[in-house]
Amino acid sequence: MRQEEFDRLLANLDDLLAGQKAIVRKVIDEQQDLEKVVFIIESRILEHPVCPRCQSNNVKRWGRSNNLQRFRCYSCGKTFNPLTGTPLARLRNKDRWLTMASALKQGLPLRRTADECNVSLPTAFLWRHRFLKAASLDKPDNFVALPKLTKPTSLSLSKGATASLGPQRGIVASETPGSPSYWIFPVKSIGDMTTEEIVRTLVEAEKVFAFGPRSFGRRRLRSGDWMCFYASRKGVIAHAQVASEPIQNPLSKVLDPLSYPWTFSVKKVVLYPEKPVPLNPDTRSRLDAFKNRNPDTVKWWNWFVKNPHKISEHDFKVLTRS
Repeated sequence: MRQEEFDRLLANLDDLLAGQKAIVRKVIDEQQDLEKVVFIIESRILEHPVCPRCQSNNVKRWGRSNNLQRFRCYSCGKTFNPLTGTPLARLRNKDRWLTMASALKQGLPLRRTADECNVSLPTAFLWRHRFLKAASLDKPDNFVALPKLTKPTSLSLSKGATASLGPQRGIVASETPGSPSYWIFPVKSIGDMTTEEIVRTLVEAEKVFAFGPRSFGRRRLRSGDWMCFYASRKGVIAHAQVASEPIQNPLSKVLDPLSYPWTFSVKKVVLYPEKPVPLNPDTRSRLDAFKNRNPDTVKWWNWFVKNPHKISEHDFKVLTRS
């Protein structure tokens, strides 16, 4: 739009009725949502585009269609966009996808979701299943959700051996076949929800926990294991026993099932947010994980609570006052 046309448009805004101004705001908001969705979708492929049909990276940009960048593969001759071959392909009204994601995050019922997205009930049902299917196939590093579990440090773990969380860091007690393992899980506050509220709502009330596809423990956690939950700057605020092995099963009761599709149930939940176990110098001095470490570097202990990992039974009892 040329500047003079834009100036005339601004001048005419004062003549709009209240209802017409509301329509203009809605259109602008939808356009902004569409731009956000397009940016999220395209940011996943623009840097290193790969043909979804032949997996070749010999591709070039090939115009735009339906607000998305298209590509042409010079190996197989096919064209594609960032959604080709995904469960979200051919879904329309991308400007309402953020609203749909928010509805899933809040666990809204289907009819309420349809109203929020201003779509029909069958469309809301289709979107819900497509979004959850996309989440089960995708492997995002970051997303807003539940307790966000950061990308773990690689571990080398074998029965009867010690697992390292980094150079000279962390210990895991030797495992006896059939005996439970013990874990510490860091939990972050999300938005207006504090860590305590998240643990109380999800773990205590719903008796479930969830994490993302790349979280350590997804394939190692076993029924019968024990886990404690660490809240930043407070300490360990709860512990529970794992009642089922994690499976890829997004649940609507989870704050963001798209990002955290791996779920499992828990039992014997004990909460003590009013009397947490702080990881102060006295507590750390009693933990196996900090034995035989240089006293001058003990103060740098954030590695212990940065990612979910196994701990010894002794450390678990110290951290949970068991």
